[in-house]
Amino acid sequence: DDDDNDDEDTMSISSYDVALRKIDDDNVNNNNMKNGASESQKRYTISRVFSADDVIEEEPWYAGHGIIDWFLWAYLLLPKVAMALLTPPPTWLYGWPTFVVSLGWIGLFTMLCGDIATGMGCTIGLKDTVTAITFVALGTSVPDTFASKIAAEQDETADPAIGNVTGSNAVNVFLGIGLSWLCGAAYHYDRDTNFEIKSGSLAFSVVVFSVMSVVWFSVLTIRRYFFGGELGGAFIPRIFTIILFVGMWSLFIVLVALREYGHIPDL
Repeated sequence: DDDDNDDEDTMSISSYDVALRKIDDDNVNNNNMKNGASESQKRYTISRVFSADDVIEEEPWYAGHGIIDWFLWAYLLLPKVAMALLTPPPTWLYGWPTFVVSLGWIGLFTMLCGDIATGMGCTIGLKDTVTAITFVALGTSVPDTFASKIAAEQDETADPAIGNVTGSNAVNVFLGIGLSWLCGAAYHYDRDTNFEIKSGSLAFSVVVFSVMSVVWFSVLTIRRYFFGGELGGAFIPRIFTIILFVGMWSLFIVLVALREYGHIPDL
C-alpha cells in the first residue's frame, strides 16, 4: 500500500481536471470536493496528493498574446466597458432587462455598421445595393458565421448549424423587413402621404438567390444520402462543397452588381 501511495504521489498530471478526477477516485478529501469546496481548497488538496514539482504552473495572463491581440484589446476596451457598466445583471427580473438591453446594443452596433459601410461605399463609388450585399452583409453575418461554426463543432448533428443560418435569414426577412415596413407605413399614414419603395434590382436578386438556394439545398441533400452528413466528411467532398458555396456567393455579388450598373437587363 505504501508503494502504491508513493507512486501516486510522484505521478505527473497533464491538466488541472485530471488532478481533480484522480483525487475523487482515490477518495482523498472527497467530502470537500463534492460539497463545492473553494478553488483554494481544491489546490491545497492537490498539493497533498501530488508533489510540488508535479503540478504544472499556470502561465501568466499576458503570455502568448501578440501585437494584434493587444491592439484589439485596446480598440474594444471602451465599448466593452460601456456594455459592462450599462447592461443590467441577468439576475434581475429573470434576465429580461439584460435581454432587452442586449437587443439595444445589437441594434446600436448594427446601425453603426450600416452607416460605416454606406460611407465606405460612397467613398469608393459603390451603389447602396452593392454596398448592402457586400460590406453590410459581411458585417452583420460574421457573428452568425461564427455561431454556426461553433454549433457545427460542438453538436453531434448539423441541425443547429444549418438551423442558425435559416433562422437568422427568417428573422431578417420576416421580422427585420416586415417591422421596418410596418413602421414606415404607420409613419406615412399618420402624415397622409404615400409610402412607396422602388424595387430597383430586387426582382433580379431574389430570383438569383432563389436559384442558388435550390442548389444549396440540393447539395446538402446529396451529401446526406451519399456522404453520410451535410457537414464535414471526406477531404475531397468537403473542399468541393466549400468551393461551390463560396463560388455561388461570389457569383451572386457579381450578377447583382452587373444588374445594378445596367450591364444585365432587369427581369
